[in-house]
Amino acid sequence: MSRKRGFTLTRPVGDRFQLSVEPNLFVSTGYFLAPTNDPLVRQEAYALADLRVGFGPEDKNWEFAVIGKNLSNERVKSSAASAVGTSPGLSYAVLQRARSVAFSFSIRH
Repeated sequence: MSRKRGFTLTRPVGDRFQLSVEPNLFVSTGYFLAPTNDPLVRQEAYALADLRVGFGPEDKNWEFAVIGKNLSNERVKSSAASAVGTSPGLSYAVLQRARSVAFSFSIRH
C-alpha cells in the first residue's frame, strides 16, 4: 500500500513577489518485486520526501525554483529479479534515483 501527501503554501514577499513551498511525502509498505517472494528482491517499507520552493512575481510571468527529490536519500528498488536464466541463484535489483537537487527558471507569456 502506498500514499502520497502534499500541499502548496504561497506567501507574499513584499508588494510584488511571492514565495511558494510545496513539500510532498510518499510512503509505501514493503512488497516483493518478483512473484517468487524471494527475500533478496523484497523492498522494505520506505518514505520519500520531496520539496519544491519557488520565487517570482505575483503575476507569475517568471519563476525561479529549487526542487529536491528523495531528500532523505532512500534506497528504493524499482525492479528486480530472483532468477536470471543464464545464472541460476543470481538476484539483482535496479535502484531508483538517489537524492537530487535541481534549479528551474521559467518564463510565461
